[in-house]
Amino acid sequence: MNKQYTEAQKQQVMKEVTETGNLTLVAEKHGVPKSTVATWLSRKQPHNIEKHKQKSELKDVKKKLADAELKNKVLTELLKKTYQVWNND
Repeated sequence: MNKQYTEAQKQQVMKEVTETGNLTLVAEKHGVPKSTVATWLSRKQPHNIEKHKQKSELKDVKKKLADAELKNKVLTELLKKTYQVWNND
Protein backbone atom coordinates (compact mmCIF):
# COMPACT_ATOMS: atom_id res chain seq x y z
CA MET A 1 0.00 0.00 0.00
CA ASN A 2 1.44 3.34 -1.05
CA LYS A 3 0.49 6.05 1.37
CA GLN A 4 0.95 9.65 0.33
CA TYR A 5 2.50 12.05 2.83
CA THR A 6 2.25 15.82 2.65
CA GLU A 7 5.37 17.90 2.37
CA ALA A 8 4.64 19.28 5.86
CA GLN A 9 4.53 15.75 7.30
CA LYS A 10 7.80 14.88 5.61
CA GLN A 11 9.47 18.05 6.90
CA GLN A 12 8.23 17.43 10.45
CA VAL A 13 9.48 13.84 10.47
CA MET A 14 12.87 14.83 9.02
CA LYS A 15 13.19 17.68 11.52
CA GLU A 16 12.52 15.32 14.43
CA VAL A 17 14.99 12.75 13.12
CA THR A 18 17.65 15.45 12.79
CA GLU A 19 16.97 16.76 16.30
CA THR A 20 16.81 13.38 18.05
CA GLY A 21 19.18 11.38 15.88
CA ASN A 22 16.79 8.43 16.21
CA LEU A 23 15.21 7.53 12.89
CA THR A 24 13.52 4.38 14.20
CA LEU A 25 11.76 6.07 17.10
CA VAL A 26 10.50 8.99 15.01
CA ALA A 27 9.31 6.70 12.20
CA GLU A 28 7.36 4.56 14.66
CA LYS A 29 5.90 7.66 16.34
CA HIS A 30 4.50 8.91 13.02
CA GLY A 31 3.58 5.48 11.62
CA VAL A 32 5.95 5.85 8.68
CA PRO A 33 8.17 2.97 7.52
CA LYS A 34 11.84 3.47 8.45
CA SER A 35 12.88 2.93 4.85
CA THR A 36 10.57 5.74 3.73
CA VAL A 37 12.06 8.16 6.25
CA ALA A 38 15.57 7.12 5.23
CA THR A 39 14.68 7.80 1.59
CA TRP A 40 13.35 11.26 2.45
CA LEU A 41 16.52 12.05 4.35
CA SER A 42 18.81 10.83 1.59
CA ARG A 43 17.00 12.95 -0.98
CA LYS A 44 16.92 16.12 1.12
CA GLN A 45 20.06 15.71 3.18
CA PRO A 46 22.43 13.19 1.62
CA HIS A 47 25.19 14.17 4.04
CA ASN A 48 23.00 13.43 7.09
CA ILE A 49 23.37 9.64 6.90
CA GLU A 50 27.13 9.91 6.42
CA LYS A 51 27.33 12.38 9.30
CA HIS A 52 25.44 9.95 11.55
CA LYS A 53 27.84 7.14 10.59
CA GLN A 54 30.82 9.38 11.34
CA LYS A 55 29.42 10.30 14.76
CA SER A 56 28.89 6.63 15.54
CA GLU A 57 32.42 5.73 14.43
CA LEU A 58 33.88 8.61 16.45
CA LYS A 59 32.02 7.41 19.55
CA ASP A 60 33.41 3.89 19.04
CA VAL A 61 36.96 5.20 18.58
CA LYS A 62 36.72 7.36 21.71
CA LYS A 63 35.54 4.34 23.72
CA LYS A 64 38.41 2.22 22.42
CA LEU A 65 40.88 5.00 23.24
CA ALA A 66 39.55 5.31 26.79
CA ASP A 67 39.79 1.54 27.24
CA ALA A 68 43.37 1.51 25.93
CA GLU A 69 44.37 4.41 28.18
CA LEU A 70 42.92 2.64 31.21
CA LYS A 71 44.68 -0.60 30.31
CA ASN A 72 47.94 1.31 29.86
CA LYS A 73 47.57 2.96 33.27
CA VAL A 74 46.78 -0.34 35.01
CA LEU A 75 49.73 -2.10 33.40
CA THR A 76 52.08 0.80 34.19
CA GLU A 77 51.04 0.70 37.85
CA LEU A 78 51.54 -3.06 37.91
CA LEU A 79 55.04 -2.66 36.46
CA LYS A 80 55.87 -0.02 39.07
CA LYS A 81 54.90 -2.42 41.83
CA THR A 82 56.78 -5.29 40.24
CA TYR A 83 60.00 -3.55 39.15
CA GLN A 84 61.55 -0.69 41.07
CA VAL A 85 63.17 0.62 37.85
CA TRP A 86 59.80 2.00 36.76
CA ASN A 87 59.48 4.14 39.91
CA ASN A 88 61.57 7.00 38.51
CA ASP A 89 58.47 9.17 37.91
